[in-house]
Amino acid sequence: MLHVLLDSFLISLIHALIPSHWMALVAIGRSEGWPLATTLRATLLAGLAHIGGTLLLGGLIGYLGIRLSEEFTSFARNATPLALVVMGMFVLGTAYSHPDKAPKDLSSLRKAPSVRSWFTTMTVALFFSPCLEISSYFLTAATHGWQGILLVATVFVFVTLPLMLGLVALGYRGIGRFRGVVLERHGHAIMGGVLIVLGLATFFYE
Repeated sequence: MLHVLLDSFLISLIHALIPSHWMALVAIGRSEGWPLATTLRATLLAGLAHIGGTLLLGGLIGYLGIRLSEEFTSFARNATPLALVVMGMFVLGTAYSHPDKAPKDLSSLRKAPSVRSWFTTMTVALFFSPCLEISSYFLTAATHGWQGILLVATVFVFVTLPLMLGLVALGYRGIGRFRGVVLERHGHAIMGGVLIVLGLATFFYE
């Protein structure tokens, strides 16, 4: 279970640090003239929605993994590491296909009439934009049953939300012109590489 804890922490950390997950919130808050408190409330709602969508998808994948593990004894050893490697190759292959920027759903409301409209749009947009990387890892966690799935979910929540709030606060105040240039350009490529390594490590570890 230790490797599940460490792997889910690493994936959650890289995921939360990628600027596309929080820089749009900073840009919207500053452009709309919101105080930091309002921007952080928007981040909290958007973050909870993003987490909710991810956990819903991850839970379904985890349930499927448990059922398959019960039916096929070789599933845990072969299919779950392979799923991580395939997801990693997909993320790596699409890493530079488009720049990290605010989702279209967010930028399209540049002339939103109220704060409530912004809050609603960001919440809906991020709920339907789950983290596919951590969701795929629920398949690996499923080999440890519901205990493994709960562990991944807990780590994802307690890493993602505080880090999003902290990064938005730093970005809003412009501390050190915090922009995360490396992760902005290469974050998805790094994530893809990490998933491939974790998949191979899981195969040989198990």
